[in-house]
Amino acid sequence: MMMSLLDHSNDGICKLGIYGTGGVGKATLAKALYNSIFYQFEGACFLFDVREASKKYQGIFHLQQTLLAEILEEKKTKFGSVDEGISRIKHRISHKRVLLVLDDVDEVERLEKLADIACFFKEEDLESVEEKLAAYDFGARFYIEVLVDKSLITVADNGNLGMHDLAQQMGREIVRQEAPSNPCKRSRLWHYKDVLKVLRENLGSSNIKEIMLDLPQQEVEWSGMAFEKMSNLRILVVRNSQFSTNPKYFPSSLRLLDCAGYPSTTLPPDFSPKKLVYTKLPGSLFRLEEPFKRFECVTYMNFSHCKFITKYLICMSQFQNLRRLLFTRCRNLITVRGSVGSLSKLIELDLSVCSSLTSFPREIKMASLQKLHVSYCRSVDYFPCIVGKMEALRTIYAEGTAIKELPPSIGNLPTLESLAISSHKSIRELPSSLFTLQNLSWLNLCGIQPPSRKSLMKLMQESQPVISCANLETLNLENCCLTDEDLHLALNCFWNVQKLILSGSNFVSLPACIKECANLQTLALNNCKRLRDIPELPSKLENIEAEDCTVRH
Repeated sequence: MMMSLLDHSNDGICKLGIYGTGGVGKATLAKALYNSIFYQFEGACFLFDVREASKKYQGIFHLQQTLLAEILEEKKTKFGSVDEGISRIKHRISHKRVLLVLDDVDEVERLEKLADIACFFKEEDLESVEEKLAAYDFGARFYIEVLVDKSLITVADNGNLGMHDLAQQMGREIVRQEAPSNPCKRSRLWHYKDVLKVLRENLGSSNIKEIMLDLPQQEVEWSGMAFEKMSNLRILVVRNSQFSTNPKYFPSSLRLLDCAGYPSTTLPPDFSPKKLVYTKLPGSLFRLEEPFKRFECVTYMNFSHCKFITKYLICMSQFQNLRRLLFTRCRNLITVRGSVGSLSKLIELDLSVCSSLTSFPREIKMASLQKLHVSYCRSVDYFPCIVGKMEALRTIYAEGTAIKELPPSIGNLPTLESLAISSHKSIRELPSSLFTLQNLSWLNLCGIQPPSRKSLMKLMQESQPVISCANLETLNLENCCLTDEDLHLALNCFWNVQKLILSGSNFVSLPACIKECANLQTLALNNCKRLRDIPELPSKLENIEAEDCTVRH
């Protein structure tokens, strides 16, 4: 009978599902069928225990590797991410006739992800949602891909998740049906009236796994102990809410804590969550004091806009799983401990607009770091030394600081794509290694003043024969007071530039060699008050800005 079902295919693709209660022999039957027909295909693979394997760390990644290895009869193919694995599978086997058996695929997991997104994460950006769902399920990315593939959710051009109202209603109805008349027995609570009732009346239970409280402006009257009975609570998200008293208890089962405006300087004293992965307490009274050292599994910390955090002195050696650390606009933060600079898994470090920050790691050796933000840390007067090659770092924003020089070790960032060190009135030296960065495509030096401008031009002149970043696409030299000689030199060095911002310069004419910038599309000359002559311009130029200029053509 099963063989006859496999024979019925209109498009050359056949899907067959076997379902039933545990222990009735579904896997045995599937394996027997597999063994009897696998030789008829160009490639075949039987993946056991998919549900359990996908929950493990990098579980989907390893399943992808196994699938490709068995179907192609090769050693495990190397790729860097689940996304790359999806593309590689499509590319390598889309034109082959293959047999693939997935053992123990749990449809409930898909429905849970749908319910999560419908109840909590609609219209949030995909990267953030994946990070949150991964807090308790390593297979989250896979199930999101499935939901997109089934058109139950969408991903907009800006990266935000979308969901049709009917799909959202379906997801929420799945949860409501768990206990239609009793919210405290449901797994998820998102309607503020249900959440308020549970918190005010201490109606919590072990059924509740996730809570979202997003209130119209009103205070929550509660005892502070409402979470005591929620022994399985995994996700707690609080927005736009004020509490009559501080929380006195959080369950140690928590894996995601997202509480904007958290009302206390500390977390509850007995709170020791061994599996807490995601912590977000922006705009809160939280002080980030020593007890926080207990949370060694955390991968995400966001303490932005926390005005009572003054020193971050906790030793970071215990946070070896940390991937993102954000202190944006912590204006009273003075010190960040040097051990931050040795976090091997950290992807993003954001200290932007920490205007009181003076002490920052002198050295960084961070193999995974992709983004470093220290813009408008006006009291930071040095840039850290790069120890060894950091091949993941793509972006550095360091505008508006008191940094005096970039270290020669900036050349240890071979994949750096974007560098902003504008408004540096204090910077004295730029290293020659700056021009060895072959992948640098966006450079913002806006507002650098003599002697740093002279240092830059000297470097260009000395490095011109061996300059490596000739593929620079965007160059911002606004308010750098460039002379005619400076501009001629810059154009000879960066002739491949696509966007060139020269506003606020002192040159009198554009050099004829600008025509050789064949890829130039945007040219900004605003407030170049001495500019008189503009020669023939490149044919691809689409946009030229020349406000407050007196120009002869």
